[in-house]
Amino acid sequence: MAQTFNEPVCDDPREETVLRSGRNLQQPAAPATMAMASDLATAGTEASALPAGVLAKPQGDSTDLASQTTSLPKDAVHAPLDFASGAIPGATSVPSPEDRRNSSPVAISELYTVLQTIATSSQRLADATVAFSAACARTTLPPSSTAEIPDFTGVDQDPTVLLDEVHSLARRHAWTDDVTLSLAVSPLRESPKAWHQYDGCKYESWGYWTTAFFTAFPPLPSAYDDHFMRMRSRQQAPSEDARKYVYDKLGLLDNCGITWISPAVRQYVVDGLADPIPAAILSCQSPEASPQVFAQKAAELQRISRRRLSMDTLRTVRSTYASTRHGC
Repeated sequence: MAQTFNEPVCDDPREETVLRSGRNLQQPAAPATMAMASDLATAGTEASALPAGVLAKPQGDSTDLASQTTSLPKDAVHAPLDFASGAIPGATSVPSPEDRRNSSPVAISELYTVLQTIATSSQRLADATVAFSAACARTTLPPSSTAEIPDFTGVDQDPTVLLDEVHSLARRHAWTDDVTLSLAVSPLRESPKAWHQYDGCKYESWGYWTTAFFTAFPPLPSAYDDHFMRMRSRQQAPSEDARKYVYDKLGLLDNCGITWISPAVRQYVVDGLADPIPAAILSCQSPEASPQVFAQKAAELQRISRRRLSMDTLRTVRSTYASTRHGC
């Protein structure tokens, strides 16, 4: 029983192989006696409209082989190039250098925004660098300044001596509080240095740092006793002005840590007055609001006391002269 194949019938088997492989389309092909099923499906209504017994013309007729021979290799080779260059309608092509140069306004605006952001960031970085350099220049200490201050270890050393030296250098060089604080930190060693690293660095103000430093490292008892004894031994001279004595005494009290708000300050000053009459009057009066008012009152009482003393002396001299004259 013969087997039926749904393939075109060819006279030459070699020609069929050539057609299937597509390697040599120039070989002549015999007319097909039957259309392929796929060709009939593609033909559609044309194949169904033919009379019975009439075969449809195959799609791969030999009359179109010349055009297929020249077009297929070209399309197969140049298809990627045509796609890349945009020659194929409806295809998405890779932008050429010319297309990149002719960018849309939106792309140009985005590029300008990016460049502007980079320029702004660069300017901010430059400003920060200049500010940092200026800050370093302000806080740079003269090489000789730190050499004038001995190292402070906190062992058998009085912190008052350290801070007095720092104050002296700060006034001499007209430094700001930031520079003064940097100068005070530089000679710290051992436990004082550790204290500043973990606690003292929290105080950015020179005044707050000094208070905290005295709390952590109080003055030595011997140093305090020396200041206190110097204050107690300060007495007003008989011919000394009261204002000068009061302000000098207040300075010594401040070195001992005793300020004007303390009740003992006023009494310490009164105890050193040379004239007992102004001292007694001031001791009985209420405390003044400020040391300036107290100094003014002490000077006024001193003036009155001296005038009264002069009058009493004059009376005594006259009384003595009269008694001598009358032989009494």
